[in-house]
Amino acid sequence: MRIFLLTAGLFAGLLFSTSGAEQSSITKVNNNVATNNQGISVDPDFQQMMDSWPKGVATNGLICAIQIFRPAGAKELLPLCCVNVINTTTNWIKGYLDIPLQGLVEMELFDPLGNQVEKTAVGKGYDVWTDEQIERWINGRPRGGTAFRVSPLLYCKTNGRISFPEAFTLKKSGEYTLHLRMRLVQGDEDSLGQIHLQRIWLPEVVAKVQIRPEDIPLPDLPPNAQTNSLTK
Repeated sequence: MRIFLLTAGLFAGLLFSTSGAEQSSITKVNNNVATNNQGISVDPDFQQMMDSWPKGVATNGLICAIQIFRPAGAKELLPLCCVNVINTTTNWIKGYLDIPLQGLVEMELFDPLGNQVEKTAVGKGYDVWTDEQIERWINGRPRGGTAFRVSPLLYCKTNGRISFPEAFTLKKSGEYTLHLRMRLVQGDEDSLGQIHLQRIWLPEVVAKVQIRPEDIPLPDLPPNAQTNSLTK
């Protein structure tokens, strides 16, 4: 049986320690770094930011968390959303397929009045993949490198991020509400080449999203749009 090989998907802000000594809880190492009981260290400011993210309920020790942010120099329209998997256990969580985010989530956005916002063509592309789509994705990738692992007491960011103005038809500013569910998939191949998939849904996350006036995309001009100059 071939188990899909793992690739690390850890965020660049995490610092790894070589210490193997087990500790009972998060322990202060110095002014900048705290270490968990697996010897993996993380900046406490980053940990505080992660703790502030909206989260769902834990399932099998895993939590779906949403990070909404406005990075400088982003190529996408702002604000952006990253969907993260947090491991609340002291064990490594392994073997979940590193499927693109578009194939893992279901999401809905509601405007300040509680009306559901229509998705754009980009937004409609975020739809949970069928087994056939997952198998085509697996077969189209090089051998191995198709799964990620989540380190103890930390998190692994899934592949991709969502631009709200690109995914939804935004028409006015205000406080919106995002509802998002994420499904994780494990897979292996038996001696006959048959792929077996196991799925787990992480509970829904509800997050507030502030849409500013400058976040509203300008309407596209019709192809035959003319200038305001008078015709003589």
